Amino acid sequence: MLNSIDVNEIKYSAVIRTTGYSQELEMLVESLSNQTIKPAEILLCLPFSVAPFSLKHFNTITRFVYSKKGAVSQRKEGILNAKYSYLLLLDDDIVFTSNNAVENLFVSLLNNNAEASIPYAADAYPTGIKKIIYAIFGIAVPTSKRRFISYLPSGGSYYPDKPDFKEPYIVEGGLGRCVATVREFLLKNSIFGDPELEKIPYAIREDGSFIYSISTAGGKTIMIDSAPYKHLGEVRASTTDRLYYSYEASVFSNYIFWRNSIRKRYKNKIIATLAFIWSMIGYVVLSLLSSVSRRSLMPFKGMVRGFIDLFSKARKY
Repeated sequence: MLNSIDVNEIKYSAVIRTTGYSQELEMLVESLSNQTIKPAEILLCLPFSVAPFSLKHFNTITRFVYSKKGAVSQRKEGILNAKYSYLLLLDDDIVFTSNNAVENLFVSLLNNNAEASIPYAADAYPTGIKKIIYAIFGIAVPTSKRRFISYLPSGGSYYPDKPDFKEPYIVEGGLGRCVATVREFLLKNSIFGDPELEKIPYAIREDGSFIYSISTAGGKTIMIDSAPYKHLGEVRASTTDRLYYSYEASVFSNYIFWRNSIRKRYKNKIIATLAFIWSMIGYVVLSLLSSVSRRSLMPFKGMVRGFIDLFSKARKY
């Protein structure tokens, strides 16, 4: 089935949102240089204040595009300025660990008549005691039979408990570290992400919101296991300072995503509201456990900050 597509005809723009030069960015671009299908252009999406810089690879096809700082704004500018029909939307802190990862993403997209394709990432799903807490409070619920991974009334989602990739999963959301997609579909449906999620520094749900918008516009996103990568930002994400922003976003960003995307699809708003409140109790429990295990109040303080943000920054309607 893979042989039915001439991969040499797949021309794509690699759209990388970043805040500036880093060794991680160099490693990502180097991993792109090792791919069986290489980008036709690279767009580095930067905040206005960042000066251009040089990379070791692809300098002749690299362009800089500028916007205000923010995951949604920077991705949008990249989508608008890209030249090619296919896009590979990337965060700047991943490295592909297989040389045919990008090929597999695009070939799977085309073979499955999908509008987007994302890699499976085991670190996206809870383990240990978190797995139990997430399931109890409807934050993330494991499933072994579903091939369609959907959102829950709480704004949480199902996830494959024992992944079986005999065929791709169809997903409503997921991580946006790496998304192979079709530019025309995004432009036609104005799919760029929810700018309201940029009101706090760490917009954790903007990826899920972006992918969910593909689904609500009538598109299909698939998840495959044949495009492995390493997340270089994993250690940084577990620091106490980063946990502060993570738990802040657990309240604010989850509320914005639930309100703007999930609640509206349920006729019975009371059930959806109760489900969301129950999930927030779960996040409070998680912040307390994190504070105890790290002997730091930063996770709980972040949770409190999130509730303050919710009442001070969330658009009311």
